[in-house]
Amino acid sequence: KTMLNDLLRFDVKDCSWCRAFTTGTPPAPRYHHSAVVYGSSMFVFGGYTGDIYSNSNLKNKNDLFEYKFATGQWTEWKTEGRLPVARSAHGATVYSEKLWIFAGYDGNARLNDMWTIGLQDRELTCWEEVSPESQQYSTSSWCFYIILCFLFQIFPQSVISYIFCRKLKISLFPLCADLI
Repeated sequence: KTMLNDLLRFDVKDCSWCRAFTTGTPPAPRYHHSAVVYGSSMFVFGGYTGDIYSNSNLKNKNDLFEYKFATGQWTEWKTEGRLPVARSAHGATVYSEKLWIFAGYDGNARLNDMWTIGLQDRELTCWEEVSPESQQYSTSSWCFYIILCFLFQIFPQSVISYIFCRKLKISLFPLCADLI
């Protein structure tokens, strides 16, 4: 038994699964990673690699890969500067043209941090750690972002937008300003 790094797609018309066309070097086989869609691409971040059956050679990753649906091309994003700690079992979402990563497990301890990276231009972007003390984010919006990271994993974005931003009228958060 081995982990795979193949990519499957579901054809809604035929109600069937098949392998997706891919080129380039895909991410190493992994589990407990995140995958989010932005524009016409899917982004895969982090996760464990190694032998999950014998529990050996396990290693957390902090790499970021983009899969372009139109061309089937895999590309690893290489960035300058600080990187998030390698992790698995984390939350991830896309908001305001950025990928947001929250918490996870580094192989020894649970993490309680948040990182973001712009997804518009991989040549001009770098990871940014988001801290609750940051002038850019108030404590209330920090908590709200954490909640959204987990809820986006469970519910569609439209449901979250409706519940949090319209129904509860939470307009003090910058995240909801354009939705009310």
